[in-house]
Amino acid sequence: MASSRHPFSLPLLVGLVGVFGLTLVVFLVPLIFAMDPLKIHSGAFLLKPVPFDGSSWRFPLGTDQLARDTLARLMHGGRATLIIAWSSVLLAGSVGMVIGLLSGYFEGRLDAVIMRVAEAIMAFPMVILALLLVAATEPGPASLIGVFTFVGWPHFAKIVRGGTIALKHEEYVIAPRALGARDLRIIFRHLLPNVFPLFAVMVPLQISTIVYAEAGLSFIGVGIQPPDPSWGAMLSDGRNYMLVTPWLVTWPGLALLITVLSANLLGDSLQDRLNPRR
Repeated sequence: MASSRHPFSLPLLVGLVGVFGLTLVVFLVPLIFAMDPLKIHSGAFLLKPVPFDGSSWRFPLGTDQLARDTLARLMHGGRATLIIAWSSVLLAGSVGMVIGLLSGYFEGRLDAVIMRVAEAIMAFPMVILALLLVAATEPGPASLIGVFTFVGWPHFAKIVRGGTIALKHEEYVIAPRALGARDLRIIFRHLLPNVFPLFAVMVPLQISTIVYAEAGLSFIGVGIQPPDPSWGAMLSDGRNYMLVTPWLVTWPGLALLITVLSANLLGDSLQDRLNPRR
């Protein structure tokens, strides 16, 4: 276990570079090189990537069936996916942390009601519940963020509640209560900093889940709507040309694999380092 806590452990470094490095790349590259994911380049249909055809340096990853730059669409699609993922996780995490703190600290009937609601939401697979909710709204990034926030907050609330219940009987919480400190001051001054590591562990794991779920929804046409790119939509478009141009699904597939794997590695590494029981 000592090796897993080393500050330069390989899984932690890979996770950090994968998650935050990829986020920076998909945000900065389109701005620096002014990439247009919707522009149709006349006569440039289904060009091969550079590794297979050195004559297409203008389009390093080739072009799609509509003569659009695959690299530009990959970058902009990643930006849309990660904006949805990060926004959803931060919103769901903030809501879930507050609810979990209040529920775990006060317990009683309020806690029972909140936990029953959370368990009812968590009883459904995230993708299925998100699909049902998205179908009832107008597809787009805003609705996806709202849906993933709704289905994500119970996961944060449950784990923060458990940590709060375990810590609220510690001396550093009992002492200020005995001195007359208000409940909200105790919650946000003394309990919040100590349950925050639980939140930090959940963030990359939820990022992984939402990236995967968003790609699935876009793949079946209820996520980000065309012509706007997303990794899931690129997979859906490219599947019809897999035998002729397999790179159309290779690049978004690799992007999803790297993102999900990096987020899981980061979450597992943080859990090993921040969980006092390990």
